[in-house]
Amino acid sequence: NDNLREKYDIPKDEEGVVIIDINPEEKAYEIGLRKGDLIKSINRTETKNIEIFERIIKKVDLKEGVVFDVLRHGRAIYISYSE
Repeated sequence: NDNLREKYDIPKDEEGVVIIDINPEEKAYEIGLRKGDLIKSINRTETKNIEIFERIIKKVDLKEGVVFDVLRHGRAIYISYSE
């Protein structure tokens, strides 16, 4: 929403799911995700809303690996992880 876009400096033309809180002791933090990150896609599948995000994340197998397309502080980055 517009409040999160302003708070985390996310351009209006970008879509995805924003991390608003993250526990440093959980897997997402270990992977490299951070508060304020906009997750645009997971394994090349767009995450335009939370429902799509949740459906995709359930299918992720960390042993096979995962790639996140993230917008962080206005910069596009890829985060890859496998166990």
